[in-house]
Amino acid sequence: MTGPRKLIAAGTQLNFIGAYDGSGLLAGAATTLAQGANGSGITQLTGIKRASPGPVEPQDVDITGDDDVLGSIEFGPNETPSYIVEIAVQNLDLQATLQSTAVEQFGDILLGVLQPIAAEYIDVMIIHQGKSKKQDVGVKGLKAWSGVIVPIASAIPLGRAEFGERAAAVDRYKVNTQVATKKPWNVTIADGDLGTTGAPLLPFTSDNPIHMQVFEGDGAETSFGPLDFTPVSQAKVNIIEGNGQVLTEVVDFTVVTATKLITRVAGALAAGTRWYVTYEFQP
Repeated sequence: MTGPRKLIAAGTQLNFIGAYDGSGLLAGAATTLAQGANGSGITQLTGIKRASPGPVEPQDVDITGDDDVLGSIEFGPNETPSYIVEIAVQNLDLQATLQSTAVEQFGDILLGVLQPIAAEYIDVMIIHQGKSKKQDVGVKGLKAWSGVIVPIASAIPLGRAEFGERAAAVDRYKVNTQVATKKPWNVTIADGDLGTTGAPLLPFTSDNPIHMQVFEGDGAETSFGPLDFTPVSQAKVNIIEGNGQVLTEVVDFTVVTATKLITRVAGALAAGTRWYVTYEFQP
């Protein structure tokens, strides 16, 4: 069953952010990915409150003459989207990862930094999603999920919004998107598939929430995991295999939902080759 084409939606939960390495390949929670069975899932934005990842409005230019409006010309946006993400849970480690800094332990105190000198903001991808209900004929009212994938962006930690009397604290990140020519699983955004060769936002629908996990072969391992969440079924697991150049969709694999392990039927995954696993899971 494919995701719905029409739906209603509300709320947000189970949002995730993943880091790219220096080669522009998704590496999971950090900018480096160790070879072997464990891999790395992208990081959950625990305590997500709100985000507004919408496109920039086009620019209209009114044409006037003879003291009258002759018409209007539409121009596409001349900037990429940027927006603020608000999260209830402060995460010093995530802040450090996103701006290439560190967390220091000083006695029992943990110290981070905001607005560091010569900050180096890493490249990330983000999944925003929330609960939905299908509105298609024959399945109206059935549960679904929907959201937006941000293929490539930077997420700049802004810290706590304010210190207010009896007011709930909110931690913030500013997301600056880029026009992506590839999806997070390294497959090109093709005109034949999506009707364009690039975009900063990829809206999606699914029957369940989605997550991504990345593995890199060491030439010996055939089984990978456990996944961070329990996949709904093997049919809801999608795997792209590649070394950064040649990419193929993996169809010959098995998934054991009880152990959350994936096995490559064709044998060990070659050293340096990655598995990009995108799967629907049971929240």
